[in-house]
Amino acid sequence: LSALGRERLLSGAVLRAYTTGQPLSSADQISSEVLLLEEGQARLVCRDAGRLSTAEKLMPGAFVGLASLLRAQACEAVTAAGPLQAWAIPDGLLLELLASEPSFASWCQGHLFSAELLALLELLLAKAPRQGVRVVDELPRLRSMARLVEPRPEALASLGADAVLLAASHNLLDHLIGARLDPQAGVPAANPPLPPRLVVVPLEWFAALSESGAGVEPASAPASALVPASAAAPLASSLDLGQRDQRPFRLLRGEGPLEETLACFQMLAAELKLPFRRDAIDKILREALGRGQMPDLQLCGNIAAMMGLHVSGVRVQASQGTRLQTPALLPWKQGFALVRASNAQGLHLASPRDGVVLVAPGELQQAFPDGIEFLLLERRTGTPEQRFDFSWFWPVLKRYRGILSQVLLASFVVQLFSLANPLLIQVIIDKVISQRSLDTLQV
Repeated sequence: LSALGRERLLSGAVLRAYTTGQPLSSADQISSEVLLLEEGQARLVCRDAGRLSTAEKLMPGAFVGLASLLRAQACEAVTAAGPLQAWAIPDGLLLELLASEPSFASWCQGHLFSAELLALLELLLAKAPRQGVRVVDELPRLRSMARLVEPRPEALASLGADAVLLAASHNLLDHLIGARLDPQAGVPAANPPLPPRLVVVPLEWFAALSESGAGVEPASAPASALVPASAAAPLASSLDLGQRDQRPFRLLRGEGPLEETLACFQMLAAELKLPFRRDAIDKILREALGRGQMPDLQLCGNIAAMMGLHVSGVRVQASQGTRLQTPALLPWKQGFALVRASNAQGLHLASPRDGVVLVAPGELQQAFPDGIEFLLLERRTGTPEQRFDFSWFWPVLKRYRGILSQVLLASFVVQLFSLANPLLIQVIIDKVISQRSLDTLQV
């Protein structure tokens, strides 16, 4: 880092202490802070043959959470192996350093982390498992062979036929993590602000891994779920890293108990890709209002269950507003609001009356003095899917609208000429008939 970069890092980082077994990072979410181990050891854990195992010991100087940030998807289940101290660097500051410090960005782009290799290995084994493979045994072997390749056409063109190029980040537009790429197709397009991460492995190893067999036992639970519940999990990051599974959110407005509740359920249906039966929900709400009953959480829970969702009523302290599972439905100012995100930035609400609302962590106690009561809404096995309609085509049409407009315009011009051709022939025929002479056709 430059002198200015080191100064910014020291002013923004905080030294924190962790106890034995405390989670430093989760495999379920990108943390809002990246940790740099100062003193003590941590362990990268994984599921191996149905048992929790240590994939690697992390020593002082190792980063925790940086691999998840760079690949735009969480991959690090890390716990403290003993008492340790680590510098906590805010994710926003780290993203700024990546943009302003070329040497640091170059190091990150060239450094392959064990956590991302572990996640890639588990994904490849799940796709094409080979008999007798242990993740903890295969990881060191893969680490000695795999390498990152720069996202440049020259670097990809130099790859030989004995190399396999794999997608290793979640910000690629057209490829999932673990997808095999064609080096001759050029650098795959990626969403900003981070460049794509591309991993090269030997063809011989990749082919051997793809051999059929009994396979490895699937994990019954992610490693991060085995962290002791008494230890506070790290907060989720609020950064937009260009993840390919992000979808634009459409806020629906409404005034009054009926329209606000309907708008919340319509936004919920869009978020979870459910069919929305407006007439049925409208009838239930109107009947309740006709009996003098205002919509409450119990009524909303019954409607959500009717939509095929698993519903749980939960009450937590206001301080836990940065750790809620989403999506959720909660009372908000004599109405309801949909919880879209809950992370280090605060509680993100979509209110039909007030619009998009951010309740900062320091404002949670004032906004919810009696605690946060909400409905936790999850899909289940029998949850109906969204019906096939025009909305399935709209993202592609929007993406290629320029080319589509050119095709439609060209087609319109061709149709005009095709219409003019018979008219021109008709004019010639009329002229011949009117003059009663075939000599008219001679030019």
